[in-house]
Amino acid sequence: MPTKRLDKSSDAMFQPYYDAAAEQRFVLPQCGSCGHRFWYPQTSCPSCLSLEWTWRDTKPQGRIFSWTEVHHPFNEELTETVPFLVVIVEPDEAPGVHLVSSVRGIEPGELRVGLPVVATFAAPVWSDHMLPVFEIDPARV
Repeated sequence: MPTKRLDKSSDAMFQPYYDAAAEQRFVLPQCGSCGHRFWYPQTSCPSCLSLEWTWRDTKPQGRIFSWTEVHHPFNEELTETVPFLVVIVEPDEAPGVHLVSSVRGIEPGELRVGLPVVATFAAPVWSDHMLPVFEIDPARV
């Protein structure tokens, strides 16, 4: 198992996201002026440039936008974790937002674009933070 964490994110702007995930809540930034939801947190809304945005609870459901199977560890500390699946998920309540995450409980040959997924929360081996990890949503398949 890896002894060092690869996630070196200390950006305070992400802390509310990590705090919500630790409570098993899925949140995204939402603009207070135009209502646009976006990812990743940034100083201003990418749609209207308003500085007024806040974290909003979001249903932890979405669809696979794209995916890949990683066979080569990008760091020697991840050697024991390959192969693993990486997905890009578009949350149902945030069209156009694309989150990079992992998926579990499914074989690579079963993945397809548009497959409905739901977030659960876990701390990946490379992070000290709880993060969304997606699984197939059997209620919506």
